[in-house]
Amino acid sequence: MKTLMISYHFDQMYRMRTLLELSNPNLSITLSKTAIGDAPLQLKLKHWDLVIALTPLPATDYINEIIQICIKENIKTLCLVDKKSPMDINKLIINGVRGIIGYDAPFEVLKNAIKYLENDCYYYDPKLINHLNLGSQFTTGSKEVELPNLSYDQWNILSYAADGYTLSEILIKVPIQEDRLKIEKEHILRNFEVKTLTGAVAKALKHGWLVC
Repeated sequence: MKTLMISYHFDQMYRMRTLLELSNPNLSITLSKTAIGDAPLQLKLKHWDLVIALTPLPATDYINEIIQICIKENIKTLCLVDKKSPMDINKLIINGVRGIIGYDAPFEVLKNAIKYLENDCYYYDPKLINHLNLGSQFTTGSKEVELPNLSYDQWNILSYAADGYTLSEILIKVPIQEDRLKIEKEHILRNFEVKTLTGAVAKALKHGWLVC
């Protein structure tokens, strides 16, 4: 997947690209501070399958222009944002940005977000959305749905379960002990008020907490 990564912090982009390309051979990442040369942005952006914007919000006019073109052209866009800017994050969600995670999110969360966007899904960092009280954006009909308060590991467990992984396979993906996995699973079930992980996945998909 041809990926353009944009930020004014080149050292950070370089480190992130190295880690991502090692963990996902399908990614081919180009780094850019101002990105795309002299050709019109709209034409140049069509070359990319995924655009990752690392500039914390509020973004510069240039970054905002890139994001708006990506939305208009239906280019997959992942924004790494500053949780101190809830109004800007809320605007990104309303405008239809496909992926939003915290600027300081763990690397596993970044990989998970990219995986979802690769598969034409949306990914909004649940912990970030919950922290900013933006759960009202995720509704079923006219009824507001409260986003469950899960840890990063618990959301990752649920995400892998949604992808069809067994608990034994999830243990390989999420670096925790088997006893801890059982505890995390029980926490998920209590928060979702269901009896099985399958039920939790179904509820998460229904309410848009996992989207695919």
